[in-house]
Amino acid sequence: MKDILKRQKPDTVGITCTSFTFLQARRLAELVKKILPDVKIIVGGPHISIYPQEVLKNDCFDIGVIGEGEITTLETLQALEQNSDLKNIQGIVYKENNNIILNELRPFIKNLDDIPFPAVHFLPINKYFDAFSKNKPFFTMITSRGCPFNCNFCLRSTGIHFGKEYRMRSPENVIEEIEFLIDKYKIREIFFYDDTFTVNQKRIYEICKQIIKNKLKFYWSCRTRVDLVTPNLLKIMKLAGCQRIHYGIESGDQNILNCLGKEITINQIKNAMNWTKKVSIKTLAYFMLGSPKENLNSINRTIQFAKNLEPDYVGFYITTLFPGTKMYQEALNSGILKTDVWKEFTLGHLDHQPNPIYENKEITRNILQKLIKNSYLRFYLRLKYILKSIKSIKSFKELITNLNNFMILLKI
Repeated sequence: MKDILKRQKPDTVGITCTSFTFLQARRLAELVKKILPDVKIIVGGPHISIYPQEVLKNDCFDIGVIGEGEITTLETLQALEQNSDLKNIQGIVYKENNNIILNELRPFIKNLDDIPFPAVHFLPINKYFDAFSKNKPFFTMITSRGCPFNCNFCLRSTGIHFGKEYRMRSPENVIEEIEFLIDKYKIREIFFYDDTFTVNQKRIYEICKQIIKNKLKFYWSCRTRVDLVTPNLLKIMKLAGCQRIHYGIESGDQNILNCLGKEITINQIKNAMNWTKKVSIKTLAYFMLGSPKENLNSINRTIQFAKNLEPDYVGFYITTLFPGTKMYQEALNSGILKTDVWKEFTLGHLDHQPNPIYENKEITRNILQKLIKNSYLRFYLRLKYILKSIKSIKSFKELITNLNNFMILLKI
């Protein structure tokens, strides 16, 4: 990277980051400034939408883009190129005469079809892969923004970064990009990286019908909620090439689900998983351990629930207090967190990246880490699961992928 910077000598460098990658973003910005002291560094991503002024107090960052970046970044680059004032650009925070200035926020883009397709020709597309993908070239697409739900552990539900209003690209626009990726880049698999792909089921029906009608040959996967699928929707998704759905299940205990603000039931989870398996779409189920009001009994119920559901893949994670979320604010208000650790971290007052979680006498961080390892072993190292996995292997490539994943599991 040093050689590229020295050779190309850019005027501006853009960096995006989440809260968990802010430390790396700051180190990268410091490195760029060391090589090119006069370069302007623009930072975007969810973290600056939460802490815009705090991020800009780091000397390595010059301008921050808050919220959606397409129009804001374009206007900012045009202003820098013309050496004009930044004060009229909505959605940025910047430095002027040693002051940090926060401009008016930019309204969210109403028509997502107005956004051009990504400049794929600049990307090393053959290097992209998915741990579960069987086909290359592989790529991702986002067809909607905004979250209308209220999960209190998730930033998206607050609307801070992309808003609460659910906005969708039209089926025609989605199909046009799929055709573009297949025709020009021979893409064979796409992950629709929407937070919740099937919020508007009528739109998904239309997208699937167009995929089938236009005979678009590719596989795809998506993320959604268990209360936003039906047997008929899953059937047409399968016919249109869907091979895997990621479900955010979080817990096998109804009281914990209620505490998390998931607004789903155990029966809805069971139904969605059964319907999905019935049409031969693979499932990946996400679970959180160590949520508020959690105890060892509820955690064990969740692990047993995961085994009984029989998803094809699982992800177990320790419940983390992310900045900007309702859960984080409640932890601050109740005194569980003594200080806004993410804010202190952003300002450079901490020498380590925070990882705040719920702990009590029964469930400590050390116990949770052991439970996470144990949950993976209890799920994957069952004879029933191993035999099922072996039976599902249909090629040498799949055999190698499964062996690699098994070796990773053994390292746990």
